[in-house]
Amino acid sequence: MALSDPAAWYITLANAAWHRSRKYKAEESDFAPGQEVMKYYRLSLQSIARRLADPTKRNDEGLVVAIAGLICHNSSIENHDQLKVHLEEIQRIAQKGGLRSLHNPILRLMVSWLDLTAASYLNISPRFEIPKCLSLEIDPGNDTRCLEQLLATWDEECPDLGDIVSALRVTAAAASYVNRHINHPTLWRDGTAALRVLGPALHEILSLEGRPLPSNPGDKSYSARAAREAFRRAALVFMAVVKVKLGFEAHDMAAHLDAFRQISQLPLVDWAVVPELNLWAHVVAAAREKPEDRAWHVFTIVSIMQALGLETADRAFEVVRGIMWVDAIAEGDDDLRREIDRLAWGSFGRMVRDLQAVSEGVCLAGLGTSLSTECTPE
Repeated sequence: MALSDPAAWYITLANAAWHRSRKYKAEESDFAPGQEVMKYYRLSLQSIARRLADPTKRNDEGLVVAIAGLICHNSSIENHDQLKVHLEEIQRIAQKGGLRSLHNPILRLMVSWLDLTAASYLNISPRFEIPKCLSLEIDPGNDTRCLEQLLATWDEECPDLGDIVSALRVTAAAASYVNRHINHPTLWRDGTAALRVLGPALHEILSLEGRPLPSNPGDKSYSARAAREAFRRAALVFMAVVKVKLGFEAHDMAAHLDAFRQISQLPLVDWAVVPELNLWAHVVAAAREKPEDRAWHVFTIVSIMQALGLETADRAFEVVRGIMWVDAIAEGDDDLRREIDRLAWGSFGRMVRDLQAVSEGVCLAGLGTSLSTECTPE
């Protein structure tokens, strides 16, 4: 596609120069290609601007290719302020027929993916629907059996979670597919398989509308809505980690981790309302945090474990895997497991000591009553 349009070719050269600059920077060379990057970037912008000003050319599909290239370039250099502007222009060009009006299926897939990437970074809903012909039908088999059993109970106990069921199913199916095929590198080489697998899940998650928390923590929806947003943010973190594993960038992860951190520290949230979902969300977020930044997550995980009657981190991770997981992203989880076990066993020890103290107190009180009865003069 880079050869199909002059502006697209210029932005491809700009991107190549920028990636080359990263290599030379890593090697501490004196080579400074910033001027080369800007030269090609300006040439691309000028070509796009001229055609946008010409009514006979402003709806050209080649322009979509060029603007998509600008989005890729700005994402690479983390110039995210321009994402919205570029996507609005693509939306205008394709507004008559949506992405279906674009003839090139790879271009449709590319624009859809860039839309999802920008939506996740900006925390907004996607502008385009996922092209149905490009999404992949996934049969997770028995991989989501535990999740399906849990969904039935969540739906009965928490009506506020009803609209996340579809997002959970699609995300779990995507995780199942990645888990089964992660060791087939040729499948992921050109990126299209990853887009077709992850795209529908990302679209479902990002399409969930925000719901404000009730002002009264005693409201029965308070904890359920906190759990809903915790799931949404944790799911976006989860997908970001999978994207990185498949060779993509994930500039959105830090913002979602920060948002989850704030949610997890909301006052008076009962995380035991939907304990399995909240356990999954906190484990996903904690696994991506530095040890010094996840003490609160670990504390909440242990609290949820106690509500579920789980005594060890291994048991907790079994529950988490039953909801959705990708084994290849579990690197470094051993440290988290040890932190959980240390706190869990410390809490268990304190509970045993408290029970012993209560038991001893009851015995002493009984003994005192007995003695006082025996010594009471008739």
